[in-house]
Amino acid sequence: MKKGILLPVLFLSALFLFSCRAATETGPVFDAVLPAEKALEAAKKEDVVVIENSRCTSGKKLWDAFYAKTEKKEPASVVCASFRTLDKESVSEELYKAQKDRYPQLTFTLIEFDGETFRARTRLSTVEKADDTGSYRYLLHLSGDMPPSARYAHYDHYVLSDDPSLTWEQILAVYVSSSAHPVIPRHFPVFSSYTD
Repeated sequence: MKKGILLPVLFLSALFLFSCRAATETGPVFDAVLPAEKALEAAKKEDVVVIENSRCTSGKKLWDAFYAKTEKKEPASVVCASFRTLDKESVSEELYKAQKDRYPQLTFTLIEFDGETFRARTRLSTVEKADDTGSYRYLLHLSGDMPPSARYAHYDHYVLSDDPSLTWEQILAVYVSSSAHPVIPRHFPVFSSYTD
């Protein structure tokens, strides 16, 4: 009788442990320490949302599926890879000289949603340790049209926040504010994507 009970209990325990592990699985690329270009290649071969210089180049369906699950309050997780270069034509010569050795860069962001709370961890592809950005209540999709003179026609920004009414205009106001300590609700930009 005890053997008859022990086998199902062991099976269910193993299934539970596997299920918990799978829910937070990041894939090998999230933990790999690689130069930015190699990390970009690896990210494109895995289930990762890839943003290159503010354009989603891979994994858009993966992101849309993640976002749809969170809208239904279903637990989900996703890894994003944001690859950035420094365009000599878009910055001053002084800034380019000062920053050029830091680029290209690739930042991984793991976002986990437990059905109520979002948690994000970020890591530059060239460092081993990930940083925890804390927990947030909402994943906001802020989208709109760019001004006619802009390079792109449309923007999509995804931001973690505790304030569901936060707008992109409020976030931008912080960057252009002359105040030393502009007030804005705590938030974490996940990624931005621009389209024609």
